[in-house]
Amino acid sequence: MKKLRVWYDMSMPKAGWLVVLILFTAGILTAASKIEIQGEIVTEHRVTRPATVRLISGKIAIQETLADDKGRFKFRKVSAGSYVVHVECDGYYTQDVAVADAGHPVKITLQPTPEEPAFAPAFDPFRELDIPPKAKKEFDAAMREQKSLLCARAMPHLQKALSIYPRYAEAYTELGRCYMQMNDSDAAEQSFKKAVQFGSGVNPAVNLATFYVNQGRLDEAQEAITRLLPRNPTEGELYAILTRIYFAKGRLRDAEVAGLEAHSRGHQSPDVHLILAKIYEDRKNRVALITQLRTYLEENPRGTLADQARKQLQDIQSNP
Repeated sequence: MKKLRVWYDMSMPKAGWLVVLILFTAGILTAASKIEIQGEIVTEHRVTRPATVRLISGKIAIQETLADDKGRFKFRKVSAGSYVVHVECDGYYTQDVAVADAGHPVKITLQPTPEEPAFAPAFDPFRELDIPPKAKKEFDAAMREQKSLLCARAMPHLQKALSIYPRYAEAYTELGRCYMQMNDSDAAEQSFKKAVQFGSGVNPAVNLATFYVNQGRLDEAQEAITRLLPRNPTEGELYAILTRIYFAKGRLRDAEVAGLEAHSRGHQSPDVHLILAKIYEDRKNRVALITQLRTYLEENPRGTLADQARKQLQDIQSNP
């Protein structure tokens, strides 16, 4: 066995030597107790997207790494203890697996999630023909109740429509809005996700991202939208919701660019122009501010915000 040489000051009191010896010995024991945890991610098909793997103790992530192209991962120099391996990968459900024995590799099987927003089908004008008339009748009845803001009376119709046609994306969207009105955010999120799963075009993903923005979950909102952009570069609504996301994050230059892109492509979110107006007001860009207020009023001439925008525009123009 290799001998350890310990230096100490002979002038130090005996109690001091004892402290030094204890600390030194503790360091040796700590180093010796370090372990290595490794494992492998298994799926039905080869994973082509990066998988993030975290080693968690309690609620704290101790280490984080990416699995290699064969799904293998490793955590080195880990203190002995109880751990959970948490895996996230786009297109698969997240998975948590307890580390039973650090001496044996952890095997984690991922299950694919339903189709994600980035791979949502293109708009299909004939999709509505698949909806049974009885389901459509229930949906229309729900819409009549919702016009009167009576979600409690609309929900049974929506649920009946979904029992008849479980792939009814529009019904899931309206159900999500009702849950939001009833302050049930968990149920709302699941409904919006179902709308994304079964819907077509970009609107279901925009609704889900809007929900995330309202919840303050800006990174999730941004992820839901940026995945769609490469395949839908002309969709103004994607840039409109990105404007809100970037503005909420304080990324004002990005918000400005996204807002202008939304306007150039056409959109149905006039509030984009209020965000741009705020950006230009802070920059004291009077001409651009006036342009955005006018554009907003052209797109949305009624309502409380329109009255405020109109008053602000009048104040600006009366004080050149």
